Amino acid sequence: MGPTPLHAFRQYTSLTGTANLPQLYTLAYHQCRWNYNDAKDVQTVSTKFDEYDIPMDIMWLDIEYTDGKKYFTWDQFKFPDPLSMIKNLTDVGRHLVIIIDPHFKRDSGYFFHNDCTEKGYYIKHQDGKDYEGWCWPGSVSYPDFFRKDVRDYYGDQYALSNFKTVTADVMFWNDMNEPSVFNGPEVTMPKDLIHYGGWEHRDVHNLYGHMHIMGTYDGLIKRDSTQRPFILTRSHFAGSQRYAAIWTGDNMADWGHLQHSIKMCLSEAVAGFSFCGADVGGFFGNPDPELFERWYQAGAFLPFFRSHAHIDTKRREPWLFSEETRLLIREAIRKRYSYLPLWYTMFYEHEVDGSPVIRPLLAQYPKDKDCFAIDNQFLLQDRILVRPVMQQGVRQVDVYFPAIDDKKNADLWYDVDNLQKYHKAGKESINVDAHKIQLVAVRYFIKSPILDSDSSPRSENMYAPEKSSCPNSQCRAFTEEMETVSFSPIFATATVMMKGNPSRADNSLVQVHRMKIFSSQNN
Repeated sequence: MGPTPLHAFRQYTSLTGTANLPQLYTLAYHQCRWNYNDAKDVQTVSTKFDEYDIPMDIMWLDIEYTDGKKYFTWDQFKFPDPLSMIKNLTDVGRHLVIIIDPHFKRDSGYFFHNDCTEKGYYIKHQDGKDYEGWCWPGSVSYPDFFRKDVRDYYGDQYALSNFKTVTADVMFWNDMNEPSVFNGPEVTMPKDLIHYGGWEHRDVHNLYGHMHIMGTYDGLIKRDSTQRPFILTRSHFAGSQRYAAIWTGDNMADWGHLQHSIKMCLSEAVAGFSFCGADVGGFFGNPDPELFERWYQAGAFLPFFRSHAHIDTKRREPWLFSEETRLLIREAIRKRYSYLPLWYTMFYEHEVDGSPVIRPLLAQYPKDKDCFAIDNQFLLQDRILVRPVMQQGVRQVDVYFPAIDDKKNADLWYDVDNLQKYHKAGKESINVDAHKIQLVAVRYFIKSPILDSDSSPRSENMYAPEKSSCPNSQCRAFTEEMETVSFSPIFATATVMMKGNPSRADNSLVQVHRMKIFSSQNN
């Protein structure tokens, strides 16, 4: 292994695999809560994002969209015409994600339960009887996804000929797949349950969620082989990154959980899971405005960017806060959109060589022992250094600029907000101001290994337009034709050229070219 940490991370993914290049819109901003009440609520939220000129690409529905929490069904009173609701979203360039958990309601009027009972698809007790647990729908059983015929049956339910009330644009969220059992020991299955091949659950527990998302992924590929699936999973195992994105689970609306989100996603990234994020704002509890602002500013620089909240929390769409908070959130989301071409390029490169998209400083600077324990700042590949503000009430943060050798030489960095240069290794105290939208209190720095110390980067085109030309953007700059997207010259990958549709499954249709366009101020 090695010789450097980055080599080791790449070598590990050569064993477990890398994430497929995601569809571009999945790298944009996701809006979710448990639950949007009905189709009218979904439409209202979607319209409000446009009204306030806040980019948003994906609306999410949690378990309440179903008929009595029976998956692959809809509540006919709250969502009487799902196809029209979906069309209203896709007509303005948005998408829908809905949840499908691995527990299925034991209801004699439910086709999925009846099929699994008749065909013996459920996990068994030692005496051969179907296991019955308790989860959101009440009494439930769990398919044995270790059986290929069970995965095939489950995957077939995603086919449009079976799930007729969705379209091929709808993607899926697989939650509770540890599996979660409310009345089980340690809130999961008894260890002596029997799976395919005679394996007890104690032997395969950590793989159950992995087998669940394999079934979902195969089903979506069969549904539309020309479109790359998007799946979000909570449970995962080595190799699950080949099938799904992940998030850090049910967090709390407090500063400690904001700090943990960075540490957790960095740990996941070096283990092969680059497509990671945390529930912005915290799932449980009600964030105050400062925490909410800071969380958006940090979350905009994690790969998976979604706001989510518990059913008992206050509604927290950005326009429900003060104008100051709303504008800060809008600026954070817009910054994310201005970097979408870079995110897309980084994920392409991750698929090619397994390098983590986000990474701790030690991955890039193994000769600087002082950066080994730093977990409050991180890198986007080797290009951008991000130092989120994750403490309440602070107006100054310490940023560590790592050394490239044992002589304490450093890379040349530029503060993206004000273009100030930093060329010395070590800690710098930097002011942060929540009231200047251009600063948004996330300090991030571009490394410029080509410019000499007398050169300065130009600042034009650094941010998205003040008035978004594509308010919900799949980034609409991308089309079937050749498209060139220009960044500020301080980017190492200053131009990304793409040919093809960023939603297509055939990666050969997407060509990404790295071009250096560094220049001095006078060029």
